[in-house]
Formats: sequence, structure tokens, C-alpha cells
Amino acid sequence: MINPMTVMKMLNERKRFISNHPHFFNFFVSTFGTGINEDTEIELSIKRPGEEKTSSRIKIKKSDLKLFEELQELIN
Repeated sequence: MINPMTVMKMLNERKRFISNHPHFFNFFVSTFGTGINEDTEIELSIKRPGEEKTSSRIKIKKSDLKLFEELQELIN
């Protein structure tokens, strides 16, 4: 069971993140909020200060779709 206090903390942090990064959040909502289809490719890159950029890419499988449906509910 999820702790209600943890949920409240997450909602507060979500608001702060959106305030700090509105363009990223709008991109995230417009991209994931409309749903993800099988065979969609997602690539994520991370560049930490003083380090080389690393990235990873996945192709969404049918078995992944339920997770993305649940994420879509969290976004909207």
C-alpha cells in the first residue's frame, strides 16, 4: 500500500519540477500524454558535469503498453 504522506511529498515535488522545467514537462505531457504505441522508440541521454554523455534506447513491446497506460493516467 502506498503511504499517503509519500504521495503528498511527490505531488509537491512534481509542482516544483514543473515550475523549474515547464518546457520539459510540456514536452513530456504532449509526448506521453497521448499514449505510446508498440514499436515506438524511446531514447534517453544523460550528461553529468565533467562526464561523457551516456544514452540508452528502447523499442516498446506489446508487453510494455500496460505500464505506459498507467503512466499516462499519472500525467493527466
